Amino acid sequence: MSSKAALHLPRLRADQWGIAQHPAKVKVLACGRRWGKSVLGGVLALATSNIGYPVAWVVPEYKNSSSLWRFAKSAVAPLRNVGLVRTNEGDRLIEFKHNGGFMQIFSADNPDSIRGNAFKLVIVDEAARIGEDVYYDTIEPTLADYDGDVLLISTPRGMNWFFVMYDRGLRDGKHIMSWQAPTRDNPNPLIRQAYDRAKEKTPSVKFRQEWDAEFVPDGSGAFSNVDKCATANMHKTALSGHQYVQGLDFGRANDYTVIATMDVKTNEIVDYVRINEIDYTRQRAYITDAYRRFLPTVIVAEENSIGNPIITELKRAGLPVQGFTTTSASKNQLVDAFALALQNEAIRLPFDETLLNEIKAYAGKPLKSGLYQYSAPSGMHDDIVMACMLALWAARRGGEIRVIPYNVFYDDGDWEAWQQQQAENEGVIEETIIRFWGGLGPPPPDFYEKGLHRFKRNNTDGEWKRRGNKSINRD
Repeated sequence: MSSKAALHLPRLRADQWGIAQHPAKVKVLACGRRWGKSVLGGVLALATSNIGYPVAWVVPEYKNSSSLWRFAKSAVAPLRNVGLVRTNEGDRLIEFKHNGGFMQIFSADNPDSIRGNAFKLVIVDEAARIGEDVYYDTIEPTLADYDGDVLLISTPRGMNWFFVMYDRGLRDGKHIMSWQAPTRDNPNPLIRQAYDRAKEKTPSVKFRQEWDAEFVPDGSGAFSNVDKCATANMHKTALSGHQYVQGLDFGRANDYTVIATMDVKTNEIVDYVRINEIDYTRQRAYITDAYRRFLPTVIVAEENSIGNPIITELKRAGLPVQGFTTTSASKNQLVDAFALALQNEAIRLPFDETLLNEIKAYAGKPLKSGLYQYSAPSGMHDDIVMACMLALWAARRGGEIRVIPYNVFYDDGDWEAWQQQQAENEGVIEETIIRFWGGLGPPPPDFYEKGLHRFKRNNTDGEWKRRGNKSINRD
């Protein structure tokens, strides 16, 4: 009888099997208590070592490995009884004699014991309790020789590096893939009864984290009530009778440029576009496309560093862009306004995991000045957060902007052709003043008495019409 045939492992459930068979090199599994992570990990570890590969199972502390060790010893007992497998209690090592494969348990509180090894598969158990440096500096290098795979399995523990990896898996979905596995997904009736009892007795935050496998902010997060506000309906074009504003955050070398669109009538973030690793010409095309689809009253854009020259070009092209200078004080104002809107459910967000995770992870630390320094955790981005905050700021602030009314329906929307036409007209480009009001709260008493005008698209014939200068409707 072959050793492979004699290794009897538990049958995985359909959800566990889907994770096991996924081709991602890095798998991130946020799971609730008693979901079945030890069975999934144990099956993968023993199946891989049984075909001749070295496997590591890393736990936060050695004492955390007792149940896994009992499971592994029980599974290989038939092979050990006939001399095909050797077990070492002291090192918690299982060796398959016929092909040299092995599985060994390591403790993350002794990272030197992991260094210098090479593994085909590493399973990091309760990864959220292991230091980020242990994973990146010690565990990751052990995968190089075999082009190995890693399975990070854990109950969430705040917004730490494990959350960052989980978020990366949601964004990537190929090399890195993430799953959320709450306890209620385990069909075992006894487990489900335990889940129901825990729901009645366990504090809400703790239950959400340990049983529903949710990432709950650890107290440093800037925003609360995020999930409750995730009821917005996303759409790709403007709705008749609705007014829109946009927030624009420019990305740097490894960041995203994001333009977020807010419906002022419904207080919803209805669309966002993320642009990464492309030159300015293509960025301008994406920004212009977002502008054409919603015809926002104003685009508020961060004008620091890279933003300044781009804003200038967008203004020359006729987009209603207003710069926002980000300082420590002004960013605190942005954050406070956004946090208050979430707290009071005065803004609605789309149910989009990338957007929601970025907002939840956004955190601040107090400064001596009394202000807070806000940023995304290491390895994450804050571009969507900034764009959404700028969109809300646009919706809540009235003002005036000088713009060149670019005809977005010129021929086939040919930007260069329109600019050439203006040049042929001796460079005379008509400039108009747009006066805008976001609509959250009443405008100043004299707002409609300024004698200013704006251009508005007539939805019937697709032409731009000048509106009267006696009043400006808020639609």
